[in-house]
Amino acid sequence: MAATDELVLKVDGKLLSGWTEISVTRGIEQMPNTFAILATEAAPILKDAAMVQAGQACTVSLGKDLVITGYVDTVSSGYASGQHTVQIQGRGKCQDLVDCSAEWKGSQISGANALEIAQKLAAPYGITVKNLGPAGEPVPQFNINVGDTPADVLELITRHAALLYYEGTDGNLILSQVGTAKAASGFVEGQNVERASVTRSVALRYSDYWVSLLSVDVTGLGLLGPSDGLFYFKTQDPNIKRNRKLFSVVEGVMGGQDLAQKRALWDCARRAGRGKQVRLTVDSWRDGKGKLWEPNTLAPMTLPRLKIKESGLCIAEVTYRLGLEGGRTAELVLMAKETFLPQPIKLQPTIADVVPAPPKVG
Repeated sequence: MAATDELVLKVDGKLLSGWTEISVTRGIEQMPNTFAILATEAAPILKDAAMVQAGQACTVSLGKDLVITGYVDTVSSGYASGQHTVQIQGRGKCQDLVDCSAEWKGSQISGANALEIAQKLAAPYGITVKNLGPAGEPVPQFNINVGDTPADVLELITRHAALLYYEGTDGNLILSQVGTAKAASGFVEGQNVERASVTRSVALRYSDYWVSLLSVDVTGLGLLGPSDGLFYFKTQDPNIKRNRKLFSVVEGVMGGQDLAQKRALWDCARRAGRGKQVRLTVDSWRDGKGKLWEPNTLAPMTLPRLKIKESGLCIAEVTYRLGLEGGRTAELVLMAKETFLPQPIKLQPTIADVVPAPPKVG
């Protein structure tokens, strides 16, 4: 890693570097991105760091790469055992989409797609939207509740369009499908991996997923079994051997049959993916070609002692760290990309008049 590859905080036109400890976190399941940096007596920037004010606009870069554009949230100064410290914490611009209330005249959305809605929600906070996937079909009419945040609304409309939403390094909003980009290198035991752990769990996985169009059996054929009147679609997880059934209900809408199928497959894949999480600490912020480890990127890994050999898990979260003892490291969380497929939904549900017979199973 080049000597110039250090964190630079730009605030009020000043470039501050030489921090004693740093932590910068980015992810596809968290918004906004966050940072926490510390200066002590040993840091030449201590005096300048003490002048930083909460609420100031800022950027954070690692070397020449911008990683966060946002605001300083908190500045803490103190003494301990004769040591003077200043800690600065902040978040990306999209914090306003999470913290603040949605501004939408009339509180009613009608006939706009996910991109158009996201743009209108973000505009009052000086945030633009980049769409890396399909904009999706127009969203049916629905109302924003008083007190809903833009993020609350984004959660619904992005699921409707089968998109993820997260913050870019420029502080603006990204709408995207699960990534297909691949890192230039991966993670190999004995080479760049310092620590690794894997969690394998079946605690929230099921053998059978039954998805219904109605929450009650209006046919009288029985609620607790696969009746022709109640259930429409099922799928199975072949890795769960004992009987563990999950019954769920989708929104009663036109096209609900297709939604039921998608929801069953989604639930099975998501739970299976989250049943295996890999956490790594590696000795560099960057891959083999010098690019920062990026969320929503696929990377291979070979960890023989954990019995893991994967061609491409998805980076869900990455934290770039610097400490007095550990040096520069990156901590990553990786899971199968199917884990991050948005939950299929239909907005403005209305009960369908006719419940079709389920497909033949077996």
